[in-house]
Amino acid sequence: MEKKRETKLKLDDIPKIGTAGREILVRSLTELDEYKKAIDEGFSGFSEEELKTIEQKYTTGMQREDVQYELKEKKWPLNINTIKHYIKVGQLPKATCCKKEGKTMYFYPKDFMRHLNLIRFLLATGKKSDSFAAVVKVLADIEYRDDVLMDKHDDECYKEYDYGFLHVIYIGIDEIRGGVYYGEKAVKAAFGNNKEKENKYLKLLDKISHLADEISKVADIFKKESGK
Repeated sequence: MEKKRETKLKLDDIPKIGTAGREILVRSLTELDEYKKAIDEGFSGFSEEELKTIEQKYTTGMQREDVQYELKEKKWPLNINTIKHYIKVGQLPKATCCKKEGKTMYFYPKDFMRHLNLIRFLLATGKKSDSFAAVVKVLADIEYRDDVLMDKHDDECYKEYDYGFLHVIYIGIDEIRGGVYYGEKAVKAAFGNNKEKENKYLKLLDKISHLADEISKVADIFKKESGK
């Protein structure tokens, strides 16, 4: 596979996380005949069945050690710094923070390996290969879908953001939840000897948390109905 690469592909050539083109491409990749042919010829990519098994295994998301375990099982020579770089440039989804069993934990979405598989495949393919041509055709076929047009509109109205406005909203929700978590710790530390004030401020933080939940629900509805 590597020997056939004619022109090196850059990360900027790949649609970023949060775009409609990326979402459609990452779901259709494993069904492309060119992708299946590449695997038959030695590319060590994941099959659709393998990816579904991983997603069923990590239904609540993947922690860093889970990603490292799956990479080791697949015998992919990728270190954590490479993955961090992919995340930084918008090619892999960021981990989200949540509180579980009293601890702050970070989880990547369950389809994290699917996105990583796409990047690895395209970087190994090269611009002038049949495989890359097939990927470009997929993107061309969706050019006039409503959700793709929305992404273009995002570029005009939200061009200071790299991943689209819904991504920014979700990041904001995570920041609010993180603020509530640390706010609760601060209130308890500051007003531990004044239960009246402690309860008052904890109730206010609880309201903020519920508002974040409501925003998240509305954002989910927007995402579902807009096809984002």
